[in-house]
Amino acid sequence: LGETTFPTYLLPISVDEARAFMQKYNQSEDNKKQILMDKAGINTNGEKKMTQEDYENLDMELCTLEESEIDVHLDAAKGRLQELLDRIFEEDEECDGVFVKMSSRSAKDSPVLDEKLKILYKEQLMKKKKRDLNDQIISLLEAGTFMLKVSSAEEAFNLLINSERIWQDMRLALHHLDRWNMNIIVRKWVPIDVDMEFRGFYSNNKLNALSQYNFIAYFERLGGLKDEILSKIEQFFYNDVKPKLDDAGFTQYIVDFALCGDNYNDLYVIELNPFLESTSAGLFSWSKNRDLFEGKEDFQFLLTNKPMAGAKATISHDWREIIENVKLDDDDDNNNNN
Repeated sequence: LGETTFPTYLLPISVDEARAFMQKYNQSEDNKKQILMDKAGINTNGEKKMTQEDYENLDMELCTLEESEIDVHLDAAKGRLQELLDRIFEEDEECDGVFVKMSSRSAKDSPVLDEKLKILYKEQLMKKKKRDLNDQIISLLEAGTFMLKVSSAEEAFNLLINSERIWQDMRLALHHLDRWNMNIIVRKWVPIDVDMEFRGFYSNNKLNALSQYNFIAYFERLGGLKDEILSKIEQFFYNDVKPKLDDAGFTQYIVDFALCGDNYNDLYVIELNPFLESTSAGLFSWSKNRDLFEGKEDFQFLLTNKPMAGAKATISHDWREIIENVKLDDDDDNNNNN
C-alpha cells in the first residue's frame, strides 16, 4: 500500500523468540489462570478446575526453551526493536511515539494498560460537557487509542508479553511453522480522532458501502460532514488505493480508512480485512446486507445518528467497569476549570 498507509516498519521474529514470548506469558500466575479458563471452558464461578499438572501439559510441544533461554531471546528481540526505534526517532525529530503490534493483532488487551486507561479516560471525560453515557463511551474510545502509544522497546514489550491476544497468535503461528512469517510491526504514531475512522466494503470492482467505524458512539459533527467525508474517501480510494490493490490481485476486501491532519485532508488506509462474516459489518449486518456488500444494491454510507440505546451492553466487561467505577470528583472539575 506504500504511501497510502502509515509509515510502517517490519522487524522479523524468530521461532525461538516467539516461543520466548509464549513462555514468558505462561510464567505469570494471572496469565496462567486465564489460559486454564480458556483451555478448559472454566466459567467465572470457577467450575471445572484444572490441576498444576494439567497446566504443565498444555502445549508442551511448543514450549521447548529452557527457562534460562527465555530472557536471552526476548532481550535479543527487544534490543533490535530499540535500535529500530532509535533510527526512526533520529530520522524524524517530530515523531514522538509509535504504535507496535504483531503481524496479526495489537496488545490492546494487555492488563499493563489498565491503570493507564483509567487515567486517560478520566482526563478525556473531564473535557466533555454532558458527561453522559455517550460522552463516557467517546472518552473510553479516545483513551483506548492514546494508551497504545509507546516510545521505547521496554514499553512495547511490556504490553506484548502480557497480552493474551499476542499469546494466542504466537501459539497459532507456532502450530504452522511451514508458513512462518511473524513480525513486530512498528508504525509512526499519527493522531486519529476516534470519529474519523470508517470501514468500507469492496467487491465487484467498486466500493459498495461505508460505515462509521466506532459506531457505538454518536458524534454530533459527523452528520454535517457526511458528504465531504464521502467525497474525500472516494477520491482517495479510487485514485490511490484501488489501483495498488488491483495490481496485487485483490478482488474482495474490507478496508478501514482514517482522515487525519489539518481539515482532515490526510487520508490513510489503516488496514485491510478479509471479506468474511468474521469481520465486523459495523452499522450494517452480514445477514441483511450481503447483497449490498457484493455490489448488487446501491451504495450506502451509514453513520450513528443519535446516542445508541443499550450501547453500554456492547462494550467489554472491563470497559463497562471503568464507566461504572471511575468517577470525577469536585477536585477534578476545579482543576479542569483552572
